[in-house]
Amino acid sequence: MRYTGESYGSLQDQFFEVYRLTEDLFIDSTYYSNDDFDFDFDNLVEIGQETQGFNLSDKLFFEEDSANPQLRLPLDLAFGEELMNAGDEIYDTNENWLEYFKGIYVRSSSGGGGVVNLDLVDSESAVRLYYHNDDDTLFYDYVINTSCARVNRFEHSFTGDLMPLNNFGESPANQVGYVQAAAVCKTRIEFPHIDDYNEFEQRTINKAELIIPVFQEFDERLPLQSALFLLTEDEDGDAVGLPGQLSTVVDIGGSYNSSTNEYRFNISRWFQEYLNGNQAVNFVNLVSNNAGISVRRVGANGPEANPEDSSNNMRLILTFTD
Repeated sequence: MRYTGESYGSLQDQFFEVYRLTEDLFIDSTYYSNDDFDFDFDNLVEIGQETQGFNLSDKLFFEEDSANPQLRLPLDLAFGEELMNAGDEIYDTNENWLEYFKGIYVRSSSGGGGVVNLDLVDSESAVRLYYHNDDDTLFYDYVINTSCARVNRFEHSFTGDLMPLNNFGESPANQVGYVQAAAVCKTRIEFPHIDDYNEFEQRTINKAELIIPVFQEFDERLPLQSALFLLTEDEDGDAVGLPGQLSTVVDIGGSYNSSTNEYRFNISRWFQEYLNGNQAVNFVNLVSNNAGISVRRVGANGPEANPEDSSNNMRLILTFTD
């Protein structure tokens, strides 16, 4: 499995497991990153080869060839023999093959040690079966391409202030609110006094800018997300985008600004529509982008994180006329 080059955390050796799926995956179905899938508990990784390290920068060199940096997991030879002896009819059609072999589940059971991104649809990512005859040693690739169903699955164990998230609960943000991809957490930002602005007759919101300063210092091992998004809720409690989220006229923003170490959002339209009674709730949720394929985290300063320097706190700047 070829690396993309992106990683998160301190990369350490990990203990890998490869299992055979016993449940169908469908390319046109929707899956979530905390979904469970049925699989055979017989680890296919060759005994003694389970622990592997990460090398994201160095190519691999063989006698007559080379390969880009990749994670290579040697599988049990008995598994290869099974594939060789599966029978011609199994390989007649894709349908026959998927009925016989539904896929693989690759995971680390180390419980830590960093995360790497893998490019599964790259031509170098495959299950490769080596075999030989009287004259030569050959190989056959079971390729992974865009027609193959793929899903990331994440498990988390929260500690400290985030322990309530283990039971899908809520945790007070206090002075730092966290946003992390991979089905981890989002931060809810409430505006408790927003209705007070309706006391101004004929008031009009010219601009409402939400500023999210980043809490943590730069660490190349823990890269920040390139952008964050804001969602609100409708009358049924379902998550919806802010008005104009996809508009080409007004840029809501949300990209990370490395020079100011912050994210900025233009929520003017949502703010005005709430005052006009067209929005169901007085809060927004700060959520991750690329949430299903990344684990990056952002720690954001709360409204009172720095009592002596409010310029580095989360804040809303309103420009309005009455």
